[in-house]
Amino acid sequence: MPKSSIQNLAVIGTTIFAGTIDGVYKSDNNGLNWIPANSGISGISIISFATDGADLYAGSEGYGIFVTDDNGITWTQKNNGLGDLYIKEIEINSGGMYVGTSNGTYSSTTSGSVWNLFANNVVLTIATAFVSIGTTVYAADDNSYIYVTNDTGATWTQIGSGLPWSIGVEDLLESAGTLFAATAIGIYTSADFGIT
Repeated sequence: MPKSSIQNLAVIGTTIFAGTIDGVYKSDNNGLNWIPANSGISGISIISFATDGADLYAGSEGYGIFVTDDNGITWTQKNNGLGDLYIKEIEINSGGMYVGTSNGTYSSTTSGSVWNLFANNVVLTIATAFVSIGTTVYAADDNSYIYVTNDTGATWTQIGSGLPWSIGVEDLLESAGTLFAATAIGIYTSADFGIT
């Protein structure tokens, strides 16, 4: 793998994938050697990954979403309905898929074949991070607001009091009932599912 910015990592089975500014690379020997997995996406900056079984979804800067079901040998675009192709974040759970773009948040219940802009998009505009607990989805935006939905994105409720405004939430994680929010000034935790 050439020296380049590594922007995301994903694992399927024993294969590690790296999203770079020049497409996707993969390793089958625990990172000792890397080979391109770029058929159709060479030169495209990949900034987000999500896995669903043997399927790997890759979010790009300006070219939308690509998916592979053969370990990166071939890739297919999945952009039908997306109004913006800068894919900041992808989340998949049993209720569907969610993507945050630079100009809106979308969901799909068809494995990415069709995307729908959230009806109440004025509430949740630009999602920078997602995390799922069962079918409940938490989303954060770049103003440090956190939202939750229990109906696959039809409605969202703002939560997350206690986070300083406008520090930006870069990532969300759940472990043993505690939510973790990674921000520009540190990590915040919530033991009541994001209420405080």
